Amino acid sequence: MSFDAQAYHDQIASQSSFVASTSFCDRVSWQHSTNGLIIVDREEQTPFVGVIAGRVSPFNLKCGTSGNYLKKGLLEKAKYQLHLIRPTDKILGHDFDAAIHNLDEMQKVAGTTGDHRNMIIRDVTGEMLRMVANVFEPRNTRIPDSPHSRRVPNAPLMDDTTEHWPMPTEYEDDFAHVKYTHRAIPLPVFEDDKAVSPLNINRTLDGALAEVHFCVHHWHLSGYDTFQAKIEKVNIIKRSASIPAKHHLVHHEVNDEEPPTKRTEIASVARSSKD
Repeated sequence: MSFDAQAYHDQIASQSSFVASTSFCDRVSWQHSTNGLIIVDREEQTPFVGVIAGRVSPFNLKCGTSGNYLKKGLLEKAKYQLHLIRPTDKILGHDFDAAIHNLDEMQKVAGTTGDHRNMIIRDVTGEMLRMVANVFEPRNTRIPDSPHSRRVPNAPLMDDTTEHWPMPTEYEDDFAHVKYTHRAIPLPVFEDDKAVSPLNINRTLDGALAEVHFCVHHWHLSGYDTFQAKIEKVNIIKRSASIPAKHHLVHHEVNDEEPPTKRTEIASVARSSKD
């Protein structure tokens, strides 16, 4: 069945999470979080999860099981990364432009330097929305890394996802150290309401028309402001015609400039102070 852009627009535009809405900037505000600022619902004062539809560019698409890690820095800091570009459809293209405009307006509200980096990317091809998510998150309790420690009564066990995480061969030694202190977090990508296998995500996303749910964070660094669109969920609307279809498998399978003290967001927002 062919994709009906108008019907999709009507459905998504009715949601309060629609970032392209003309009332978006009035419905949200910046608020302090556990680290930096985050866009929140102005009334509820809870993290605002927005939604945008766009085409996934092949440019720096790093949504494999090691994210954007290239043996530079620390593996536990690796991030999934994708860039959304303007859809070719006229209706959805207009929505994308409106969403980028609204996000740029919110950058101006929080930014203090006039130099806004890392989220809205502009080049000769137009505007892109850079979106990321953590590949790993710190464990609450370190997993024992020796046979003796693992035999201790009630010793914490390795979770199944991390135990079977399909790390590229060249990074296996790095992963052998990280997995005891951090757990692997599969990027939540869905097609036809089914989770896409981590090994197939990059291929599935490449060129696809996708709906991305995300939160927006901000940090002020020395001389510039950095923004981050953090992926919460991705729904594949329509695959690229050039990408061969391959269905889902069973789930066993630009350097980020952030403050070094950045902690994983726990969706808690301080209500006592306003930006």
